[in-house]
Order: sequence, then structure tokens, then C-alpha cells
Amino acid sequence: MMDLLVLLYEFQNPRLTAEVLASMRTIRLTNIRMTSLKCFVLSSVLSCTPTSYHLEELDLSSCLLTHDLLQTLWPAFRHTHNLK
Repeated sequence: MMDLLVLLYEFQNPRLTAEVLASMRTIRLTNIRMTSLKCFVLSSVLSCTPTSYHLEELDLSSCLLTHDLLQTLWPAFRHTHNLK
């Protein structure tokens, strides 16, 4: 899943990104060691979606998130109903 998010980020095509994410209701990134770059990519990709877009679940369990990484991810959380 992280590879797909990176690919969408690298395309730099917000419309394509929004269309791909529209079909996703859950993003599971469990046990992925989140770096500042990965957090930035996730936040940037989710920012391409319209304000009406909502994930049912964003699973970041066991990702070893620090306070700084959580701050980077904060904009992504507005799209999420259930955050793990």
C-alpha cells in the first residue's frame, strides 16, 4: 500500500490521485516504519482528495510514530473516521 501511495505522489497528478483514492475506504499501513518522508507522502496524497472524501479506517498501528511524525500526519486525519 505504501508503494502505491508513493507512486501516486510521484505522478504529481491530483486528479488521478483523487480518482484512485475514491475507490479506497481503508488504508492499512500496519507495522510499516513510518519515516518523515512516508508521513509527508501520505499526508500529501490524501490532501488531493475533495473535502467530502472520508476513509472508513486509517490503520497506523505499530508504526512507531513520534510526536513530530504525528504533526506531519495531522492534515491526513481529517479524512478519517476510524484511526488506529
